[in-house]
Formats: sequence, structure tokens, C-alpha cells
Amino acid sequence: MRTAVPLGVLAALMLSAPASAEHLFPRNECAALPGADRFQMRLVTAVANRNADMLRPIVDPQIKLDFGGGEGWDLFKARLEAGEYDLWAELDKVIRLGCADAYRGSMAMPYYWPKDLGFDDPYSTYVATGDDIPLLAEPREDARQLRLLNWESVEVPRTQPYEDGQRFVAIRTRAGEAGFAELDRLRSQIDFRMIAERREGQWRITVFIAGD
Repeated sequence: MRTAVPLGVLAALMLSAPASAEHLFPRNECAALPGADRFQMRLVTAVANRNADMLRPIVDPQIKLDFGGGEGWDLFKARLEAGEYDLWAELDKVIRLGCADAYRGSMAMPYYWPKDLGFDDPYSTYVATGDDIPLLAEPREDARQLRLLNWESVEVPRTQPYEDGQRFVAIRTRAGEAGFAELDRLRSQIDFRMIAERREGQWRITVFIAGD
């Protein structure tokens, strides 16, 4: 049985707004690309239904999946079905983060992936994925609030120690402000992203990858 497509997913894809240097909230720059609306609807529907057969027609047979040579539909399907990858959930997250018209007319998701996020090291660059995320003076919930982060890039220094279950991390904003934020409200620049390109007149997902 097919499930209904979540309205929140559709809204994230259909949203369109002008770009800005700081605010990276999900928007759909891809709407004007020929055939993009149909491709996006098929993608959203397939992911919402967790249906590989629905997804296959919009996936390139040689889709790139990692930097170690992993590619192809068969491997992609196997990873979709393997619980440790949780790729359906990752696809859902990427879709919700909008679409950029990038790389000479290709689609890139999340929206912010091809943008200049203002930091040199992609491993330490993160995006505060939400509105009104507290920037705190200390790594605790009741600490003094310095300001609110709103869909913007931040740097998480790689020199700081990490512990399992760590809730807060030290960050630096593009303006140079230092503070702490909840780690689960931040998304790494090199987390999963998707590239779709036109192949023989049809949009196909050619890359779904994480890392650098």
C-alpha cells in the first residue's frame, strides 16, 4: 500500500525564495529547470513510499555512491535495503533541505551544498539547520544566550575533544562570534548530498554521497 506524500516534504521542495549570503534555509532554485518539477515529484513520492521500484527510473545506472569506487544501481538498492546505511532516511533529509541550480544546470541537494559557506575546511563547516537555534556562552542548556542562529554556516573546530552522547559543541560564526550550540541542530557540509543531471533528455540522480 502506498502512503501519502508528507506535505512538509512537498512544501520544502516547492518553496522558492531569493538567495542570500547567510541564510541557507531550504528553497527550490531548480523549479525553472525544464522537467525539474516532474523529477522532483517522482523523487519525493518514491522516497515517501520507500519504494525502490519507483526510484529506479530516476537513478543513473552508474550512480556514484562513495569515494572508494562504489557505484551503480545494484549497489544503491542493496544499501537502501541494508539497515546500517539508513539511506531512505538520508534521502528524506536531503530532499527537505531544498535544491540549488548548480554546476551548469544540474540540481544539487541540499540547497546550500554548492554555495560558498565562508570557511576553508569542509570537515569543520556545518550549517545550523533551523530557526532560532541558541548560541550559548557555555555548553549547557541554561547558559546565557548570546543570540539565535538561523539557517547559517558555522565552524566547528576539529581540535576540540568529542565524547559519545556529547550534546553541545564549540562553534564560531562567520562574523567571528564564539559560543556553543547543540550538535544535533548542526549538519556537516560533507554529509549526504545529491546531484541530478539531464541524461538523454531525462533527469537522473548521478551522485548520492557523503564525505570528501
